[in-house]
Amino acid sequence: MAAKRFCCLFVLSLLSGNVVATTSAAADWPAWRYNAARSATSPDAIPETLSLQWIRQLAPPKPAWPEDPRLVFDGSYEPIVVGETLFLGSAQNDSVTAFDTHTGAERWKFFAEGPVRFAPVSSENRIYFGSDDGCIYCLANESGKLLWKFKAAPAARRVIGNDRMSSVLPIRGGPVLADGKLYFTVGVWPFEGTFLYWLDLQKIASGTAPESAFGVVTLTDMTPQGYLVESQGNLFIPCGRATVGLFDIEAEQIAPLAYDSRGLTDYFVTASENWLFHGQRVIDLETKAMLPINAPRPVSDGSKFYIAQGDNLVAADILKQPEPKPAKGNRSAAAPPFKASWFIKAKQIEDALGTISAARFQPGELTVDIKAGHRVYGRLGNAVYAAEPPTAGQPAKVTWATVIDGTPTSLLAADDRLFVSTAEGQLLCFGAEKTLARIYPPQEQGNISAIAGQQRITDFPIRQAVETLPDRNGFCLVWGSEDKWLKPLLEETQL
Repeated sequence: MAAKRFCCLFVLSLLSGNVVATTSAAADWPAWRYNAARSATSPDAIPETLSLQWIRQLAPPKPAWPEDPRLVFDGSYEPIVVGETLFLGSAQNDSVTAFDTHTGAERWKFFAEGPVRFAPVSSENRIYFGSDDGCIYCLANESGKLLWKFKAAPAARRVIGNDRMSSVLPIRGGPVLADGKLYFTVGVWPFEGTFLYWLDLQKIASGTAPESAFGVVTLTDMTPQGYLVESQGNLFIPCGRATVGLFDIEAEQIAPLAYDSRGLTDYFVTASENWLFHGQRVIDLETKAMLPINAPRPVSDGSKFYIAQGDNLVAADILKQPEPKPAKGNRSAAAPPFKASWFIKAKQIEDALGTISAARFQPGELTVDIKAGHRVYGRLGNAVYAAEPPTAGQPAKVTWATVIDGTPTSLLAADDRLFVSTAEGQLLCFGAEKTLARIYPPQEQGNISAIAGQQRITDFPIRQAVETLPDRNGFCLVWGSEDKWLKPLLEETQL
């Protein structure tokens, strides 16, 4: 399904060979947090100075589990970029939409049959994504044409879950590409069944139907919630607040992995070489030991990682951390002091804002979100910033900062641009060109207003409709009905 938008408003910006290869072309960002390990680190730099190019206003995100921040894996729009196209999944209108990265114009839109809560993943001109309808979809990047659909949920039973209609076995393990296969999980509750699936994309590309090109294992006592992670032949399955599940890809079986997950873990999992990061925990995958380091939601690059600690952006190296002090008598070994490679204070980010931005700055949480080239990018309140490490005797510094109208929640860098999502549902694009920013009118809100403004002349004949039913007992879902229809519906049935 495709739709074109032609109406826009211009304002002056005040803001300163293998079909399943996972290697991305230069300047792409083909998966959530860039790659299968979810490192959020791209080797491709973007321009140092950025200006607002365009803004899209979408419906504000509504996560599945808003009551617990540790389970809010879908609290922000999480786009990916391939070439000059940005792909955006939406749990608000059950769609994936393609936008032109340069202009923000909509190229196509495809609708699934349930919320799309996870970012798509792309390879070889295909995008793959899952939905709460229990299906995996494969679309052509250029056109949005449906190439195939795999129904993972063995039954068609639907329920009202997380305030939406969904399969009893929704896709709740964000898809990841590894070794020519697409991995994902279905199901939420063990008593209903939770499963890890994988689809052999080479077989499918050769003509095999998806229903004949999959593998599956039961996830006993696991509640998958979050993006799957692959690193060095290991597949990690986030389970919300519980310990991460480990799947040995070569052996095709669940492997043991135990550590203390109480209090400091959540849906967020990433891996880098021999280390697993879960919430604030760091686990050595060789020894299975938990390291005495708190690294909340890091950006990782080999043994190096970047985090926010209070009012400081901190860069550190796992291999350069001090050894624990040996145990003495009845005392256990003391945790060593944390050693930073370099750091930047939040005040430096504030100082880097221009006069206009500084006047509009609203303080808030400091985060580190991505690394592109040698710079790291993050958020501070309603500000977005870039910082780079010390060079040639010069200290680390903030190279660019600006503020936006809203609360930034997610960043990615691709196609020489920086893309920012906000809690209010905005999607912003920053680039090197100094230009008039293109502001598109709200899509979902505009459509809803137009429908609400229409005169309603339909008076649905409830009694006549009820007479056609074979049985007046049971349950009924009333979707968007006027109150005047409810009384005759209840009077004429045994619902």
